[in-house]
Parts: sequence; C-alpha cells; structure tokens
Amino acid sequence: NLRIRKFNPAAVQMVNLIESDIGRPIEHISTNIKEASVFAETLEVIGKETTVEKEVLLSDGRMSLMRILPYLRQDKSIDGVVISFIDISDMKKRDNILKGVFNSSPNAIIAVEAVRKNSIITSFVVIKANYPAQAVLGMGEDGYVNKNLQEVFPQLLEKVTLQELAAVANENDVIQTEVLLQLQNGAEEWFLLMASKMGDGLAMSLTNVHEKKVAEEKFRRNYHELLKAKDNYRRLNIELEEKVKERTQELSAGEERFRLIANTTSDAIWDWDLVNNKIWWSDSFYNRFGFSASENVADSSFWLTRVHPDEKAGVQQSLQDAINTGAKAWTAQFRFQKQDGDYAIIRDKGMVLTDSNGTPYRMVGAMIDITESERASHLLQVKNNELQAVLDEFQFVTDFMPQMVWSTRPDGYHDFYNKQWYIYTGLSYEQTKDRGWSLVLHPEDYDRTWKIWRHSLDTGSVYETEYRMRRNDGEYRWFLARALPMKDENGRIIKWFGTCTDIHDQKMASDILEAKVQERTRELQKANVELEASNIELLQFASVASHDLKEPLRKIHMFGNLIKDRYLNGNDAAAEYMQRIITASARMTRLINDLLDFTRLSVNSAFEPTDLNMVIEEVISDLEVAIKEKDARIEVSSLPWAEVIPGQIRQVLQNLVSNALKFSKKDEQPTISIAAEKVKELTGNTAPDPEGKYLRLTVTDNGIGFDNHYADKIFTIFQRLHTRERYEGTGIGLAITKKIIERHNGIIAADSKEGVGTTFIITLPLKQQSLENKA
Repeated sequence: NLRIRKFNPAAVQMVNLIESDIGRPIEHISTNIKEASVFAETLEVIGKETTVEKEVLLSDGRMSLMRILPYLRQDKSIDGVVISFIDISDMKKRDNILKGVFNSSPNAIIAVEAVRKNSIITSFVVIKANYPAQAVLGMGEDGYVNKNLQEVFPQLLEKVTLQELAAVANENDVIQTEVLLQLQNGAEEWFLLMASKMGDGLAMSLTNVHEKKVAEEKFRRNYHELLKAKDNYRRLNIELEEKVKERTQELSAGEERFRLIANTTSDAIWDWDLVNNKIWWSDSFYNRFGFSASENVADSSFWLTRVHPDEKAGVQQSLQDAINTGAKAWTAQFRFQKQDGDYAIIRDKGMVLTDSNGTPYRMVGAMIDITESERASHLLQVKNNELQAVLDEFQFVTDFMPQMVWSTRPDGYHDFYNKQWYIYTGLSYEQTKDRGWSLVLHPEDYDRTWKIWRHSLDTGSVYETEYRMRRNDGEYRWFLARALPMKDENGRIIKWFGTCTDIHDQKMASDILEAKVQERTRELQKANVELEASNIELLQFASVASHDLKEPLRKIHMFGNLIKDRYLNGNDAAAEYMQRIITASARMTRLINDLLDFTRLSVNSAFEPTDLNMVIEEVISDLEVAIKEKDARIEVSSLPWAEVIPGQIRQVLQNLVSNALKFSKKDEQPTISIAAEKVKELTGNTAPDPEGKYLRLTVTDNGIGFDNHYADKIFTIFQRLHTRERYEGTGIGLAITKKIIERHNGIIAADSKEGVGTTFIITLPLKQQSLENKA
C-alpha cells in the first residue's frame, strides 16, 4: 500500500505533483519520470532496508539525482520511504560538454593517479582516457580503468621513466618530449608527449606528429627537385604547362610546410635566395635575437654586419668557399651581436642547393644558439684544470710523506694510495682498490677494524684505530690509521682522507713500558696501603696531641683572665702583659684547631650531589654578625648543583668570604660577589660553555688586595702577607682551602691588585668520577 503521504513545494515544480496526489499510489509519480522501475526500487528499499541512488530523466527533459531512503519510526521499524530529487541538469550539461571536448580532442589524453607508499610514488593507475587514447591503448574503459599504467601502457614507460613522471606529480615539473610508439596495427608513429600535474596524478596528452616528422624528411629529399622544377619551367613547352602548374602548386605547399616547420623550432632557420640575394628568417630568429622585420634583415649583408669583428672575415671567406667550390654543406661557429648589444655564440649550419648544371642558387640552414653550453663547457674545463692541478699537487706532496696516505669515496671505496703504500705492501692499485686493503690486514684485526670503519662511514665520525699490516716480505707491523671526512657546504661527505703511520717500534716500547708501569703500580698500591695505615695513626696522634696541647692552654687562658680581673686592677702595665699572655694562648688554640682541621682533610669523605645555593646561604647566615659589623654587600648569582663534600666546600666558601671581610677597606663599603659558570676544560681561563662538564666559581671583593706576585705563595701553610698586629689569623686558612679543592679534583687560583681587590677562581668537576672520595 505505497501511497503518497506528503511532499514539499519543490516536488510540485520538479515532479509535477499536485495536492490531490496525496493518498494516491506511488506509481502515479512515475508518469512524470522517464524511468519504469521506480515502484520496484521502492519495494527493494523497504524489503532490503537499503538506499537507492540514481540519475533519472524527468518528463520535462531535466536530469535529476533521485535518492530513495527507508522512513524509520522511533522503534526503528520501516514505515514507508522518503524519495528526494536534486536537479543536476546544469551539472550534467557541463559534464557532457567536458566529455565531449575530452573525447573530441584529436590528441590522445590519459589521466592517471599516483599510487604512494610512505609518501613515495610507486606506480600510477589509469582513471580516464579519451577515444583517441583508447585507440592507442587498444582497449575500452573496462580494460584500463583503475589498472596499473605499467600493465596498460608498458611501451610508454620504456620511453619515459617512472621517476620522471613522479617528478611531475611531486614537483610540478612538465614533460614535453617526442616518443616513437607502436600502434595496434603494428605501425610505428611519432607522438609528442606532454605531461603535467593534475591533483595527485598526471594528465598526459599524445599528439601525433608523425606526418610532421615524415614531412621534414620528405622536405629534405624533394625540396631541391621542387626548386629546380620552378627554375626550369620557363624552358618547358606549352604541352607541359599544366604539369608545370601542378608542380608549382606542390612547390608552394612544400614551402608552406617548410615555413610552418621552421617557425615551430627554437633554432633560427634561414633560407638564402642566392639569385636575388635575399634571406628569409623564421620567427625564432626575431624572438631569440630581438630583431624586427622592419630592420632590413632580409638583406644578406645584414647578418654579416652582426658577426663579431674578429671572426667576420673568416666567416665570410668560409661562406664564399662553400658557394664557389661546390661544397654541399657549410658550417661555422662565431659570435653574433643581438639587438641589445650582447653577443651570442652561434653554431651555423647550411646546405648549398645547386641546379642541374651545378650552379648554386639557394642555401638553407639554421643558426643554433650555443652560448650557455659553451659557457658551461668553458667553466667545466676550468674546473677540471684546477682539479687536475690540485690532484697533481696532492699526489706530489703525499709521495714525499713517510706515512701511507689514502682516500675513499663517501661509501668507503678506496680510490687513491700514495707511493709509500705500494712500496710497503708490494701490491698494485688494481689489487687494493675498494676493499683490497683487507689483503694485507692481520686476520685477528679484520673484524674489529671493519666494524670501526663501518661506524665512521655511517656516522661521519673521525676514524681512528690501530692494526697490523703485512709488509711485502711477510712481516706484520703495527700502524695507527686515522681518517677525516671532507664535507660540502651542505654538510654531506664527499671524500675521506686518511693516513697509516708506522707505530710498531713505539708499540713494542709501549708494551715494555706498560709492564714496568704495572709493576710500579703494584709497588705504589702497596705503599698506599702502608701510607693509609700511617695516616690513620697520624690522625689519631694529632687528635690526642691537640687535646693534650689545648688542655694547658685552656688553663693558661682561664687563670690569666682570673689574675687580670682579681689582682691587676689599677696596675695597667701588668694588665697589658697579662692580656698579651691571654691573646697568645687564644691564638695558639686557634692554631692547634686549624692544624687539626688541616690534618683531618686526609680522611676519606663521600661526595654527594649538593645545591651550592644552600651552602652559600649557610655561610652567609654563619657570618651574619661580621657582615653587619662591616656593613658589607653580598652579591650571589644562581649556583648549580655539583658533586662535592658539602662540609668541606662550606669551609672553603666560609674561608674566602671571611678573608674578604677581614681584608676590606676602612673607608669603603665591602662588596663581595660570588658567581658561577660552566666551562669545558679544567683551566682557569677557558671560555664559558653551557654544556661544559666543569664548574668555575669566583669570589670577588673590593678589599685591600695584594701584589699579584704573591698569588701562588698565599696558599702555602703559615704564609702571611700582613702582620698579626694589623690582621689576625693563623696563615692556614687558604692552605686548607687549596687542599680541599685538590681533593675535589679541582684547581684554585687568585688574581689581585693592591688597592683594587681580589678574585679567587675555583674550577672543579660538576660530577666526580666516583661518588666516593679516594685518598
């Protein structure tokens, strides 16, 4: 019971429905559609729960896209169908027009689409071909649609490579070339192939130029006969007049073909009438050299005036010789001045045409502009000469070197050895090119050497290894092999250059030395064990001794203060002497403490990752009172983490900051700057490097400074530059500082100027070789 329930206004216009059609069977609208299967397709949609979409022709002649869909209720059950119509008449007309143009073209047109794998074109498939193309392919749409181009048109890919076609699709290049193809009837004909990018594929056209090719050849064969017939027609009698006219017409047609052919080539074609001394030029002459037809270029003397003065006489003489001696061909190369004044390098070729009596009456030829090729050839020759000179110099220099010198291509192919190689190995170049060097390599060294060489070839890293090579007398000797890659401006390796240096004697001496070193190492290890035990005993003794020494000093200090306070009031002289005793005992106590600290530096301590910012904050906190008393300004930059012994580094920074406060100027606010930066090498003056493995820490003040002559001396134990009366201290602090830095595998230096200030420079590794400090 398929009846019409409702329709929109557009259906009234397109399918010619009216209000009274509601409730009528669906078959009634089929009278407005030139399609008899609407009812059956509606039943198919309902029965199979599918969708039908097709183009239908309406009764008014318009084309419409009809779509039939099932109408579903909320419970998903089918309750009829929905039929929609979309007017595609205009689109269909344009499509038919395009198909008509496509198929009416006399040229064979083929559209292909690229097939890619990982963005790389691996083949093309044919998606469309017009009628002429189907004739060339010898098949209809069923035979070529979505088929591989190699399968459908294999002979085309014999003329043009897949890589050339891929370049058109990828880089928007254009192919224009002539190809000889075999037709279905077995005949071979010439076609002009043009290919250009179309979407992700190509549009290719094949224009039959076989007649043009044949005409060119035919023109060469019969043009002389036509001209001769034209020149001799006056001597023919009246009975041959009709035949002369016929031949004249053939001649005119031939000349027209000649003009057409001449104007399609890029070479400047010329036709010189020797009888009337006039020259005809093809359009290419005017386009290439910038002349116009109004410049009297038809005069034979015109082009000769444009020949370079140095070559004019020679060209003129060779041309006259060709005409007067009966030569069939003439050729010359000269510089020709264009309209803009520049000179083009020309290769000019011509044919001399003669009549039956051997008299020249015409010349036909072509001027070919070879400027660019000549420049390129000259530049290539210059570069070749320069390269040969460099190679000769390289060969000369390397032959005088004591080392073996060799070079390879980027892939490792050995293409050069100097004279020392052939003398040592006794082999020829043919024997040792490519990987022939393995013939003299010791078998035990081969795998290791090849692995290192392969790694350098793959990564471009410096090649360096040691191996043994067989001398011409059979003896193996050790060599040090090194090679560096030579790269172009883009960083690509273009050559490897290497040397082989004989280190056999050094190697043998090194082995002996190595044995002695191992023996001495064992002795040192034994001595270190004994020294370690001695150090432990010494530390125990120092601790006991310092305790025993400090005990009487504490009593001297204590009883000295009691005597001064109780019994020396009013006796200034005695009180002063007693104060000296108390001060001396306090200084002796500090000296014993410093000495004990100095000896304890020999004890093993663990390195650990430490935030130096936290260390300097602790130091500033400990020295807060002294900093306030001096009204000092402390400037600290951001410090990194480093593997250090925290307590010892804290002692270093505290010693340096304390010294800066102690040796400040009385009339100037003390300023102390603490900064850090990464460096590449363990030196005091290396340039900063963000990727460096070492830390350079500087502590700078504006204090009294000292003569830089004493910069090394100040790190000696008990060394002082000032009297105790002016500046208190034991003279051990900087010695302790230096010893701590050395235990951190670092260095410390000072740079000072009297009256300006001092900078202490500490350089130490950011990461220690072992987190445990080994004495």
